[in-house]
Amino acid sequence: MNKHLLSETFKLIFIGPSLSIDAACSSSGTALWMAVDNIRNGNVDAAIVSGCHLNLHPYELLERINRGIATRTGNSRPFDAN
Repeated sequence: MNKHLLSETFKLIFIGPSLSIDAACSSSGTALWMAVDNIRNGNVDAAIVSGCHLNLHPYELLERINRGIATRTGNSRPFDAN
């Protein structure tokens, strides 16, 4: 979802910064770290963090499967030996 659309939808309820983070595989973690950092520093009282990745193009998904980044089953097993 476009960050500006979300901000405009809830502008009467929430105030403060609205960001989109694009840091490849670490985008959600980076967004969470930034939220925690801003709360700890007193810049905001609370934060909403969301993240997702969509494999919408079949060739992109096949390339990730061939490289061993994704699985054919869709299951995440980051600590498997293979």
